[in-house]
Amino acid sequence: MDEDVKTGNWFKRTIIFGTLACSIYLVSNKRVRTKAVNGVKEFTDQTKNWYTVIKDNREQVLEQIKLSGDKLSRVVEDASEDVQRIVVATQHMKEHSQVLLQTLKETQSEFSQLKDKFKIEKSNRVAPGGLLPERDDEILQ
Repeated sequence: MDEDVKTGNWFKRTIIFGTLACSIYLVSNKRVRTKAVNGVKEFTDQTKNWYTVIKDNREQVLEQIKLSGDKLSRVVEDASEDVQRIVVATQHMKEHSQVLLQTLKETQSEFSQLKDKFKIEKSNRVAPGGLLPERDDEILQ
């Protein structure tokens, strides 16, 4: 906490010092002072112009704001519907993935059973050549 207080005090002192230095520079330099005064006057004039335009065209401005708000509402509703469709599609994909996973597990089990069955059949077979005719080398040539 002590460090926070020190940091806060340091920050406050820096702001005060910077404001003081800027004020001294502004007061001592006529060109900068003139630019600052002209900038404030220009900002004031623009603000007055905007105020007058809005005051004179109040109904049009309010109508435009209402139309913009309605349009924004429609876009948000459409986006909300799209998100809902995505959520539903994602849920369906999840269900399909679970069915696929279950099917793969069943298939693995069936293959495992089939493998065991082949092992049993292989161990029960008669020795090779016992049931098959002897190889005929003349036919192979």
